[in-house]
Amino acid sequence: MKSLWRPAIGVLALFALGGNCGGGGSSDTPCAGVNTCDQQALTVLQVKQVISQAVAEANKLGVEATIAVLDRVGNVLAVWEMCGNPRSCSGVRPFTPADPPNETTITSNRGVTTGLDGLPVEELLAAISKAGSGAYLSSQGNAFTSRTASQIIQENFNPGESQRGGGPLFGVQFSQLPCGDFMQRFTRDALRGPKRMPLGLAGDPGGIPLYIEGVPVGAVGVEFNGTYTVDPDIFDFDTNLEERIATAATTDFEPPDGIRAPQIAVDGRTLRYVDDEDIASNPAVAPAFSTLTSGQLLSFDGFFSNTVTAGVRFLEPASGYVSDDTIYGQAAEILVDDNGTPRFPPIESGNPTTGDGGLTANEVTSILSSALELASRARGQIRRPGGSSMR
Repeated sequence: MKSLWRPAIGVLALFALGGNCGGGGSSDTPCAGVNTCDQQALTVLQVKQVISQAVAEANKLGVEATIAVLDRVGNVLAVWEMCGNPRSCSGVRPFTPADPPNETTITSNRGVTTGLDGLPVEELLAAISKAGSGAYLSSQGNAFTSRTASQIIQENFNPGESQRGGGPLFGVQFSQLPCGDFMQRFTRDALRGPKRMPLGLAGDPGGIPLYIEGVPVGAVGVEFNGTYTVDPDIFDFDTNLEERIATAATTDFEPPDGIRAPQIAVDGRTLRYVDDEDIASNPAVAPAFSTLTSGQLLSFDGFFSNTVTAGVRFLEPASGYVSDDTIYGQAAEILVDDNGTPRFPPIESGNPTTGDGGLTANEVTSILSSALELASRARGQIRRPGGSSMR
């Protein structure tokens, strides 16, 4: 889906980053916002730890899964595919009829027989998109999962409630597609974002964000059950082994309890984080990555190679995002190119002086500056410490 922003509009990467800054788990040591918390990034050893913990849980459950780890910018840091009869694990690409890929099937759970319903796709694509949801929908102020996404993207909010309008992010699953105007396409070796997700953002449970010292650093996505969908029933709690595996993977990288989705209300409704975190393994004794067998690192042309790489720190120029308070006179995060130059500075429309509604560059700047000023004074949810602003 193409963006509807026109060239006359300057673009800011706005994030809801007015939350806490502590350790993982239940730590709630507060900080005022993105510029008062040191940004963090996953190391190669930490990416391997996430994968090892996921594999240990999957082995305990007796299943083979595909596990993807992304950083906050959307870079794919590693994808590990577990394998065993009858699952393929030869590493041959492209696949041959005798060696088919491990696949999952897209379904809306609505009985639809058109569009993408019934389309089989490689598991790795689903795992990446699930992780992308956890990475792109989370911040220092809120930790959301792909289950949270499922709750807020459907035609009713909550899903299953009759006579209710669409979710607050209805249709957002069509964002982050490779055709998006802002996406960095065909730049596998570049760290800057935002990055495309192969299936857009996901509403299929199994994508959970990763945090270090209360700062979001990415997410993990797990796929193995053969179905890529959304949860149409908000009124029950599912047994979901993909969430168990992802939960185990996030051990030592949990968000602070105070910013998880259930602590956040929208239209009087609290949000869901995960339905099933009843893990069977002990992540503290997960085997070292170097000892993993019956599996392989995957590659996918245009996205990543079969290696484990470190994440990039958000707001470093290499990430494609930087902090700036000069363009709009207000603190903002903007998108930049390889040279640190703003990718979308305020410009005027093609013919702003004829009286037919065109905007000058100064008017564009004024509009966005006013929006940022309002955001700096607004608090959409109770946040700590007192006085933290919306971001």
